[in-house]
Amino acid sequence: METQRRHDSVFVLLYALAATAIVVLAYFAGRYPYFPGDHAIAHLVQSIHFAPFDYSMRAITFIGTFVPALAIVIISAGVLVVSRRWWEAIFVLLTLSADVVNVAVKEMVGRQRPGPGSVEVLWSGDASSFPSGHVTHFVVFYGLLFFLVWTEMRPSWRRTALLAVFGFLVALVGVSRVYVGAHWPSDVLGGYLIGGLLLAGLIRIYVWAVSFQRIPWGNGRRP
Repeated sequence: METQRRHDSVFVLLYALAATAIVVLAYFAGRYPYFPGDHAIAHLVQSIHFAPFDYSMRAITFIGTFVPALAIVIISAGVLVVSRRWWEAIFVLLTLSADVVNVAVKEMVGRQRPGPGSVEVLWSGDASSFPSGHVTHFVVFYGLLFFLVWTEMRPSWRRTALLAVFGFLVALVGVSRVYVGAHWPSDVLGGYLIGGLLLAGLIRIYVWAVSFQRIPWGNGRRP
């Protein structure tokens, strides 16, 4: 019991620190169109001229757009429902709440996206720039899938492959958004921070929910 309380205290402290960092970052993002280092990092990423890399960056950006992203979430939840994984299906659908939060933050911050005069714009967007909606969505959705696969599947090549795919998507979505000129690196950082905060909270609630229902959790139930 004492160990659990310490863990809870550490979680709350880290959560508060992350939330504070997001507030500070959002405040300055609302005051400045870009941060020191944004130009340099963006130009470095866009200097990569390698066809497979280009295709990968565009593909990752595409699956993060509204229709494909929503379809993937719904299909994933449907697969879980068919597999009688009711709680997992519910929480997969709840990842869409991250997109709502992202839109709200974008409206409050109101930062302009990078312009053609600053970077090469390969994929433009209409909404505000901070934070990156793609990054926030990927961190919460694919991050939750990563967690579920890690805790619920027994070690196998399928488990390893799924973890690699989900980890790959989360890690590279930020690079893709800078590469296509849709966001500054600081927008991407904001997306990772907000996404991480939302993911941590969602996982915390999921663990509590399945424990409350006396469902065995984290023991590799799925073959």
